[in-house]
Amino acid sequence: MSLPISLEALRVLDAIDRRGSFAGAADDLNKVTSAVSYTIQKLEQDMDMLLFDRQGHKAKLTPAGQYLLEQGRQLLQTSERIVEEARQLANGWESRLTLAVDSVMPVFPILELVGHFYREEQGHTDIRLQEDVLGGGWDALLNDRADLLVAPLHPEFARGLHQITLGYVNFHYVAAPDHPLTRLQRPADDEDIRQYRAIVVADTSRDRAPLSTGLLDRQPTLTVSSFNAKIAALKQGMGSGFLPVKMADPLIEEGALVQIPVVKEREPVPVSLYWKPKPGGKARDWFVQNLPSHLKLQCKKVGMDL
Repeated sequence: MSLPISLEALRVLDAIDRRGSFAGAADDLNKVTSAVSYTIQKLEQDMDMLLFDRQGHKAKLTPAGQYLLEQGRQLLQTSERIVEEARQLANGWESRLTLAVDSVMPVFPILELVGHFYREEQGHTDIRLQEDVLGGGWDALLNDRADLLVAPLHPEFARGLHQITLGYVNFHYVAAPDHPLTRLQRPADDEDIRQYRAIVVADTSRDRAPLSTGLLDRQPTLTVSSFNAKIAALKQGMGSGFLPVKMADPLIEEGALVQIPVVKEREPVPVSLYWKPKPGGKARDWFVQNLPSHLKLQCKKVGMDL
């Protein structure tokens, strides 16, 4: 019995949902809009159901369409994994390796290592280097959207994974020079800090509840998408927050930010390289072998704690 749905139709459905329109999906898939529309119309006809509510300007999924997309994304992910594993069996080299790096980590030494990989190895592996925040990297690794993860430890996620400890990241609590907390004549306690807005970077998790660190109950927040945006907001006096020491120190030295002594200092965060205990290809093995020593060496050169 032939099924009314194909992987290609699921890719079209996924692209429409991500881009918010048939035209956006067509651009994403390198198709003409009419081809995208035809794929969805045929799918609706074959399944005898409406997948999109066409009353508004934005492509909005019906409940049935939303369910089909959620289940279909799992099929797409599984199909990609099967193809990838077959390629690994064929030649030992992955066609693509995804390395998720938590945003508290410096990316330049990892990029340098990727350069070494391209120069030294004969495989044709495409490297995807993605920056994640808080639980986002764990979400990617545990749901097979990443092959390797460099991130602070979260014990509830790390169980059953292989890991190599890299070191620790330390933090300063900082704000702009004219922030009210800088005028205290003593270390700031929770009640002092709670009065003012915290600048936080949004968790990039897709499938797990977002995590947060350094926040107090009932504290107002401004949530931004990256550490660069957090630094910009801090410099404008929009709030206060923790920054990794090696991000904070240059800004403190130039006078853009001030370190605020706090009663409850944030403990140094252990950072490790993590991967799943399953067969990998030559590219993953190369990074497992070379990343820890390279990262420790390069970070030591610039005075980092790793």
